[in-house]
Amino acid sequence: MTEFRNELFKLAKYLEKTELSKNIIDMRKNINETSETPFFSKSLFFTLGKEERFHFYGTLLLNNDLESGKIEDGILKKIQSLTEEEKELYIRGNQVMLDVFNELRTKLDFLPLAYQLALNPYSKLKQLDFEPTTEHREIELIEYDKLSTSFRSMKLVENVKKKYIQIKDYFKELTFQEIMELLLSIEHEFGQFGFDNNPDTPQKISRKKTNTPLNKEEKIQDFFYSFYFLSISIELTLNTVFSSLIGKDLPLINEDNIIKIDSEVSDMLKKRATYLLIDNGSPSYRIRNLVLMDYEIKKIDKKVHEFGYVYGITVKSGENGDTIKCSVLMVDECLNPYFLFDK
Repeated sequence: MTEFRNELFKLAKYLEKTELSKNIIDMRKNINETSETPFFSKSLFFTLGKEERFHFYGTLLLNNDLESGKIEDGILKKIQSLTEEEKELYIRGNQVMLDVFNELRTKLDFLPLAYQLALNPYSKLKQLDFEPTTEHREIELIEYDKLSTSFRSMKLVENVKKKYIQIKDYFKELTFQEIMELLLSIEHEFGQFGFDNNPDTPQKISRKKTNTPLNKEEKIQDFFYSFYFLSISIELTLNTVFSSLIGKDLPLINEDNIIKIDSEVSDMLKKRATYLLIDNGSPSYRIRNLVLMDYEIKKIDKKVHEFGYVYGITVKSGENGDTIKCSVLMVDECLNPYFLFDK
């Protein structure tokens, strides 16, 4: 059984104790506390830079556009850009993110380089006017060894390797741009159905391959769906690393905050659940990030200890306090929310 998820949490624990993490947390706290007005506050970098998905790079990109005068929006133009000290901290944080990704990427050496690079979540963004790296690494690369080694041996990577070997001679080698377009197409395909439903094609493939060999076209589709799921796993990995560097703890769903379980559903590709929770001040739930479900249902003697990918959050205020509706996809040890695709 893969140890990837365990190694990721060990790395996160290590990173949150580093001097770099402390400095980043202090810097972000100072930005929040010294903002003169919420409308033009530098704290807007934390949301407008889409850091929940693009981390330090997203903030650096927004700051880059501010400094170079590329932003035309009248309100956004009034936001003060990062100081050199703040920007340097973000560059150092971005270096950690790139190092983690590249250490994982090197374990995918069975794939052409274009495929490897397409798995970088920052590939969807435009380039900065400068190189967002630093020669002085805060964290030595050896600290990522156990994570990358466990990544190489996990089931999802093995599946991608096996499927790629089967289909690599079926067509000419794709360019980076072609692979990016395929990933975006699959993302759009799933996005059209939301998280409560699934596209028809991956369901049909998942159902068929349990009993019947796939044809050539289906094998290609089978590979690219797994490749897409691997991109989600890597994104969740980087989200967890980023959370540890900015001081965001793993949120919990447990007996202390569950009001009721609204739904629990399994289908051909995934398992999902929706919880109604008391807002008890524990670490906040964040879209596209992990949550730990740890509780017992004594009536049916069921113990739950699973990790989930948060895809929906609704907060409702009431006389007795706030309640939260939190919807999650269960993930396996590979951090794959569509792990039922390959049963």
